[in-house]
Amino acid sequence: MRLFPAVLNLAVNAIITTNATCGEKGSEMYCKLVEHVPGQPARNPPQCRICDQNSRIPHQRHPITNAIDGKNTWWQSPSIQNGIEYHHVTITLDLRQIFQIAYVIVKAANAPRPGNWILERSLDGVNYQPWQYYAVTDTECLTRYNILPRRGPPSYAKDDEVICTSFYSKIQPLENGEIHTSLINGRPSADDPSRVLLEFTSARFIRLRFQRIRTLNADLMMFAHKDPSEIDHIVTRRYYYSVKDISVGGMCICSGHARACPLDPATNRSTCQCEHNTCGESCDHCCPGFNQKPWGAGTFLVKSECEECNCHGKTKECYYDQNIADRNQSLNIHGEYTGGGVCINCTHNTAGINCETCTDGYFRPKGVLPDDPNPCQPCSCDPVGSLHATCVKDEKCAEGGMLPGFCHCKTGYAGESCNLCALGYKGYPDCVACSCSVKGSLNDDPCIGSCICKENVEGENCDRCKPSFFNLQQDNPRGCEECFCSGKTNVCIDSHWTYRDMSGWYLTDVPGLLQVTPQQDSFGGPQRLSISNVAARRVLPLIYYWSAPSPYLGNKIPAAGGHLKFTISYDLTGQEEAVQTILQSDIIIEGAGLRISTSKEGIHLQPFEEHTEEVVLKPDLFTVHGTDSPVSKREFMTVLANIKRLLIRATYSYGMSAIYRLSGVSLEAADRYSTGRKVASAVEVCQCPPGYGGTSCEKKDQVNASSNLTPTNKAKSCWPRHRRVNGTIFGGICEPCTCFGHAEFCDDLTGECMDCKYNTGGPYCDRCLPGFYGDPTKGTNEDCQLCACPLTIPSNNFSPTCHLDRSHGLICDECPPGYAGPRCERCADGYFGQPLIPGGSCRPCQCNDNLDFSIPGSCDSLSGACLICKPGITGQYCERCADGYFGDALDPKNCQLCHCNINGSVSEICNSQTGQCECRPNVVGRRCDECKPNYLWAPEKQFCIPCGCSPLRSMSLRCDMSGRCICKSGFMGKHCELSRQVHKRKENPRATQQIQVPSQRWGFTGTSGCPRGAYRPVALPGTFGLQSSRGCVPCNCNSFGSKSFDCDENGQCHCQPGVAGKKCDRCAHGFYNFEEGGCTPCECSHLGNNCDPVTGRCVCPPNTIGEKCDKCAPNYWGHDIVSGCKACDCSVVGSLSFQCNSDTGCCSCHPKFSGDKCTQCRPGYWKYPQCIPCDCLLAGTDPQTCDAEMEKCSCVDGTGQCSCKVNVEGVHCDRCRSGMFGLYAKNPLGCNSCYCFGLTTRCSEAKGLIRMWLTLKPDQMVLPLVDENLQDSTTRGVVFQHPEIVANIELVMQDLQSEPIYWKLPEQFEGRKLTAYGGKLKYAIYFEAREETGFATYNPQVIIRGGPPTRIRTIIRHMAAPLIGQLTRHEIEMTEHEWRYHGDDPRVSSTVTREDFMDVLYNIHYILIKASHGSIMRQSRISEISMEVAEEGNVSGMSPRAHLIEKCDCPLGYSGLSCEACSPGFYRLPPRSSGRRPGPTLGTCAACQCHGHSNMCDPETSICQNCRHNTAGDHCERCTVGFYGNVRGSPEDCHPCACPLTIPSNNFSPSCVAEGLSDYRCTACPPGYEGQYCERCSPGFSGDPRTPGGSCQECECDPYGSLPIPCDPVTGQCTCKPESTGWTCAGCKHQHVRDGVECIFCDDECIGLLLSDLDRLNQMTLSVNLSGPLPPPYKMLYGFENTTQELKHLLSPQRAPERLLQLAQKNLDTLVTEMDELLTRATKVTADGEQTGQDAERTNERATSLGQFIKDTLQAAEAVNENAVKLNETLRIQDKTLEKSLQALQIEGPQKLFGEPTEKNEELKNEVRDKMADYKNKVDDARDLLREASSKIREANRLSAINQRNMTMIEKRKQAVESSRQEAEKTLKEGNDILDEASRLANEINLAVEVIYLRDITTIQPIADELKDKIDDLAQDIQDRMLPEKVLQAENHAAQLNESSAILDGILAEAKNVSFNATVAFKAYSNIKDYIDEAERIAREAKARANEAICCNKTSRQEQVSFKSMF
Repeated sequence: MRLFPAVLNLAVNAIITTNATCGEKGSEMYCKLVEHVPGQPARNPPQCRICDQNSRIPHQRHPITNAIDGKNTWWQSPSIQNGIEYHHVTITLDLRQIFQIAYVIVKAANAPRPGNWILERSLDGVNYQPWQYYAVTDTECLTRYNILPRRGPPSYAKDDEVICTSFYSKIQPLENGEIHTSLINGRPSADDPSRVLLEFTSARFIRLRFQRIRTLNADLMMFAHKDPSEIDHIVTRRYYYSVKDISVGGMCICSGHARACPLDPATNRSTCQCEHNTCGESCDHCCPGFNQKPWGAGTFLVKSECEECNCHGKTKECYYDQNIADRNQSLNIHGEYTGGGVCINCTHNTAGINCETCTDGYFRPKGVLPDDPNPCQPCSCDPVGSLHATCVKDEKCAEGGMLPGFCHCKTGYAGESCNLCALGYKGYPDCVACSCSVKGSLNDDPCIGSCICKENVEGENCDRCKPSFFNLQQDNPRGCEECFCSGKTNVCIDSHWTYRDMSGWYLTDVPGLLQVTPQQDSFGGPQRLSISNVAARRVLPLIYYWSAPSPYLGNKIPAAGGHLKFTISYDLTGQEEAVQTILQSDIIIEGAGLRISTSKEGIHLQPFEEHTEEVVLKPDLFTVHGTDSPVSKREFMTVLANIKRLLIRATYSYGMSAIYRLSGVSLEAADRYSTGRKVASAVEVCQCPPGYGGTSCEKKDQVNASSNLTPTNKAKSCWPRHRRVNGTIFGGICEPCTCFGHAEFCDDLTGECMDCKYNTGGPYCDRCLPGFYGDPTKGTNEDCQLCACPLTIPSNNFSPTCHLDRSHGLICDECPPGYAGPRCERCADGYFGQPLIPGGSCRPCQCNDNLDFSIPGSCDSLSGACLICKPGITGQYCERCADGYFGDALDPKNCQLCHCNINGSVSEICNSQTGQCECRPNVVGRRCDECKPNYLWAPEKQFCIPCGCSPLRSMSLRCDMSGRCICKSGFMGKHCELSRQVHKRKENPRATQQIQVPSQRWGFTGTSGCPRGAYRPVALPGTFGLQSSRGCVPCNCNSFGSKSFDCDENGQCHCQPGVAGKKCDRCAHGFYNFEEGGCTPCECSHLGNNCDPVTGRCVCPPNTIGEKCDKCAPNYWGHDIVSGCKACDCSVVGSLSFQCNSDTGCCSCHPKFSGDKCTQCRPGYWKYPQCIPCDCLLAGTDPQTCDAEMEKCSCVDGTGQCSCKVNVEGVHCDRCRSGMFGLYAKNPLGCNSCYCFGLTTRCSEAKGLIRMWLTLKPDQMVLPLVDENLQDSTTRGVVFQHPEIVANIELVMQDLQSEPIYWKLPEQFEGRKLTAYGGKLKYAIYFEAREETGFATYNPQVIIRGGPPTRIRTIIRHMAAPLIGQLTRHEIEMTEHEWRYHGDDPRVSSTVTREDFMDVLYNIHYILIKASHGSIMRQSRISEISMEVAEEGNVSGMSPRAHLIEKCDCPLGYSGLSCEACSPGFYRLPPRSSGRRPGPTLGTCAACQCHGHSNMCDPETSICQNCRHNTAGDHCERCTVGFYGNVRGSPEDCHPCACPLTIPSNNFSPSCVAEGLSDYRCTACPPGYEGQYCERCSPGFSGDPRTPGGSCQECECDPYGSLPIPCDPVTGQCTCKPESTGWTCAGCKHQHVRDGVECIFCDDECIGLLLSDLDRLNQMTLSVNLSGPLPPPYKMLYGFENTTQELKHLLSPQRAPERLLQLAQKNLDTLVTEMDELLTRATKVTADGEQTGQDAERTNERATSLGQFIKDTLQAAEAVNENAVKLNETLRIQDKTLEKSLQALQIEGPQKLFGEPTEKNEELKNEVRDKMADYKNKVDDARDLLREASSKIREANRLSAINQRNMTMIEKRKQAVESSRQEAEKTLKEGNDILDEASRLANEINLAVEVIYLRDITTIQPIADELKDKIDDLAQDIQDRMLPEKVLQAENHAAQLNESSAILDGILAEAKNVSFNATVAFKAYSNIKDYIDEAERIAREAKARANEAICCNKTSRQEQVSFKSMF
């Protein structure tokens, strides 16, 4: 609800005063300005009126109260007739109390509105501040008030902006003008006033300070040159202020809490009628009992109502406490912990912030609410057993299972009131301890029977832990816990420390990738944080957690056994009723790579329920998160040793509108210095071995870290120069420190090196210390060498720092003044010495500071001899002025040029002390540049000659530069040798003025308290004299010249007309004859009323010469007919001559000097009068101090320091500040800051980069059009018309419904474009529309969106709107300047920062270029799209060097120009924060976690690449398949699996796993193998896998002949049935035969006899003697015959080799034919080369297969040969024929059959191969030539198009320049012709004048008497017609003509450099023509008058002759 009183006119009830009102000092007359202005209705004569404040006539009184009485009367100030001080009049309004002012309206009456004035405000009437300034002109806003004018109607950009305007100070209207000043409307927060605006508009006193009356321009000129007292009163009476009405619109300040503010008649003050539970005169505080929220002023949008405190009905008093509000500890009446109301004076034994708890000795039972009428009951604590009478007050105070009302018992006592003995104690009320320990015994009653100890407890009373155990606890079934001690010892005891609380929180998901800040911030102490689920779910998933701040993290082993306590609750703010609750783990602790959590069941929390949870930090309460696996004591302690994250569940409901709260979080941690009550016995204190510390030996002692121990799980430390990663003891790894061998130790967590040696420093000992240089990364002791600047000895080492440059070697950084060179090895200019010799140094040259440093070598660098002094100085020590100079070279150092006049001096050398030149005769002056008095310079004679003035007829013997004397009255001529007649005028008697002296002239006491004739000065004069005791000083007014003896407060007397001076004791200018009553006016109007103040004789103004006193004397300027001429005062040192410009007074300066008088150094020079060049670097200097055309910048005159841009330093502004780079002229800051993604501040400009262009690809002929938000896209209506992409808007808008629309650039303009910085984005646009201005005109021209994931930005660029039908090219610099953030008003938005701009370039998402222009578009086009990027290359005309790209000095792990990439061996972590800086926008680069087995990993996923040492896994964390071991970082971590042997033939399992510390088990034994190492065969298999080459073979036992048991595991012998035999039991025993599946005995009566006969035959055969000749081997021959038949079949005609060779030959012939055809086709058609090559390859494959077939055939023949050889050996026959047959078969047959065809085939194959190779080479050459030709053709086409465009542009510019040149020459010729004609006419006029004035009068003297009357009449006629004045006008016009000609010459000179401006030339020609016409007209008149005079003269002579003839 808007509660604001109505806006009233506050001026009605105000007290108004002023310091001046007309008629206060008596009656005065005033006239209205409107009656004196031409064109206004006027009365004749004007009516003037009387103002008299003491008059009885009402309309003659104009008091200040008339301005606010609401009537048609007005207030009026005294006119400036009464004095110029009445320009300054002040009106003050006292509103009686402070109001909010909305506007002030001032209405003028019978005079114009004030000119210059200030509207001011005040709260106390003493200190005033401006509201608004008003000025006559915009210029006066700057000159008078130093404020930029606001043109047009007043407007405001800020709520408290004070502007200056001339809008209300115009002369019109002359009456009844109004001034409207709005203080609220039009300001930014007018609709909802801000605090700034409310303070700006608050005022009690309003002051109108008038400072200048608005006058007519003509009168203004008069006031500027005359004292108002000297101006006619009819003018001064009409200028005064008049105000008809002052309205002040305002309202009571009721702070937005009252709708009415009535006036109290008793106090005459307005009082607010407060609402919203507010009180006070201005409703400025909350009423009692309503302080839940802080008081706030109501606005138009927010009412800020005071809220009642929630004291549960126990009190009505409260106050607001901000600290309580910050901690969310105060409950409001809505049940929310919002606000800071604190209740006081609670009743009914209640206490607390909301009277929610009880006082000491009382408690609130469980279930009783705080708003119960009597909630608190008295405690009933037994005085014997309780500690004190205070019990647990409420549920919040309950701990350890206690309830409200329970008392705090002493040791041995128990019960609600402590009136019982505790378990283990007996004998109430004494309660003595029993013999058995309650904690350590298993007795049901510790007081009965012998003690039975728990498992880990010992002692007679079961009261102590066994060795290696600690922490005896009752609830531990084993009594004590085993010592953990990080596995380093088993000796520990439980601590006797006590727990302390830790308080100190954000919201996150379980992985920790996202973060949200809660609603309230941390302020220490107990907290209450809250988060809206709606806000959290914008970022976080369904289930999220509170994440603890740093005090809860790190080493928390002392927290073991302690309690984590916290209070949670949540509300449902929406309409949700029954919503399902979420069950998840309440606590998650993460550390050492392990995440553990409490039960998944969690807390069942209902809405609006507040629950306090206590979690004991014990292993058995936690499981591995996400599983049900229990946590071991070792894992639990490892997590506590380095907690990375501690999470408390925030979400308990699926309700979307929930608000979750967390408060009262505390974590108990043991502290030996804590004074808490709870003993931390669960914390072990171990006796750690050397090298370890901490309660559980979890810390490594750096002192003993150098012990040489192996890095295993049992290791106590790492090797020297290694670190234990993250300090992890169990499962940790040791990796080398990155210290380059310069440190022994590094930090386990950060890896930073400690105690760097060998002059190194930095986090990784990777930098040399100051004073040393080198490359520390080489890793030797001599990496950093002592700086030699130039020597290493201290006496000759002049630079404290140096560095190593890769190109130039050692560079010293800070050579002191006087030293130069890269190593300070030589003396600088102005210094001498030998710094390379031990003990040598550089000292200043003793040249009196007069060396010319602009020339190198001005002082000898070895001897110190002065060689080149400053200009004008010479001598051995530059101690005196050189010839041609004078002055003192030592002290003032003012040697100046003599400037001896060449004509007047004997030589150019002058006196070295005085500067006096040696003059020629009759020449005087220091420079010999003046003639003696009465002499003048004769140019033709080159010396001074006498003036020749007539001593009687001239005023003096002196003459002017032309030799003309000053004649007395009645004489004329150059030497005053002629007499002339002067027409005498009738003298009118001088009008006298009577002065009426007041009757009370003397003795009247003025307002100053001094008597008449005296005044009280502001500051008493410091002279001696008589003064009255009251400090009054006599006026001493001259009685003749003053109107009275009175004077003003400054001692100025009131002078008579024509009298001047402070005492009125002399005549004013233009008056003479000082006497009583004043002075007489001079009658010298033609000389500016300059006359002798005594005689009144007319005299020339000072410093003028010429007959008419119309010229300035030499070395004077600024001729004024009244004041004469002013001295030039040109500088002796800086000016070329003493003569200045006669019009401007500006002297002609030497090149190094400037200023009107050449008294300053020219911009670019300093140290006047020497004026040394500043040598400021233009690119680094503030442009406001530079002249861009001259390329010179000014500097501080005393020091030569140039005015550097913000990021530039150095005397000459020639280098970037530290952390900056890229000095660039167009950069307003000079240098760019090092961006480097926030990783470093050290960078430089990248070298070796060139600019290349990104353009559209050939296939990208159509670009899509999109809307501004990329919601819709289309290519409909978009076509390519070379060279433009054209869009038909009518078709486009069918898909895109709204404007503006944009062209979207393709993908090559997206992605990482950091190297585009400093380049340009170029394009050309064209459009056709009905109107140029439309809806989209003010939308951004270019939109770019991009950035890393956490810092995505959209930036825009506004450009000038193109014109309809005109191709417009835009070139946009890709720097942050001129870019704005999207959505900001372009008039007030801020420029994009460099950091944000670089963020966008890091990853450009898209670039949009506006296609919408004008209104009702028909067509839009775009072309010539390109963007410059940088890449490495050589500089050329087409590829210029790239500037402004940074090359950062990246820290370890980062690479890229801007450190945007991770170095090899590092990967990117997710960014930690998405907020504003500080902090890198990208994630940190961390070293690859590859366990020392790889140096490379994926930079984004961190997955290791190329794992070595037989490791595998994402982090090389496990052994690869076939290897086993524990990966710890050693190359020998993984050993090959021996399953059972390592050789491939006996390694039967591809994988194995470690088992124990040094053993393994093979995991993939193939079938048939078994054992830990696959070392034996499985049942059913046989063999010996442990023997090289051995394996397990499946038993091949005959299923019918063998028993069903495995064969022998080694030999494979099967176990046969009784009748079977053989290795596999497949055979039958002797005299047994197979019958089906069985062996049956066959020794019967029939078969048995046959078998016996066969046995006998066999015996007989064997008994034959075979030692004799061998019988024919028929059996073998039969076998050979069978083999021969098989061979014959194989060698049948179809399969014979001859047939095959024939086929091969045929194929070869065909192949050759095809090859010839292919070669022919290849020669004719190169385009088919690729297909032919494929055919040739296929043919080659056929030839290869044929060759392979032949080889196979040969191999078969060789096999036949081998068989034959074997057969021959078997037969061993002597038959030569058989042997020959065999040999023929073996050798000759195959050779005959295969030899020849094979050789031919090989020859053909080789020939084909050669031809194919030759053909392939030719085809490849042809293809390369075609590719190169195509590339060159494309490049030539592109260059041709560019050249054509450039030639067209150049030709157009050439034609335009030629046309302009011809026009300029033509105009100049016309001007010269006109000028010649004007000069000719001027010469004729001068000739005519000379004829008139210089005609020899003596020839007509005899008839002078007769012609006297006619001559007098003629002279009178000439004077009446003002012929001299017309001649003077002609001369003036001729001078103007010369000036115009000079202007034209300047225009022509400018046209020669740039294109000629035809408009300027035409105007110049028009002006010349007008001037010439005017000159011709005046010249004609003058000539006519001259002809009349000549004619009259001739007529009189004829009459005289005729008269003589008569006599």
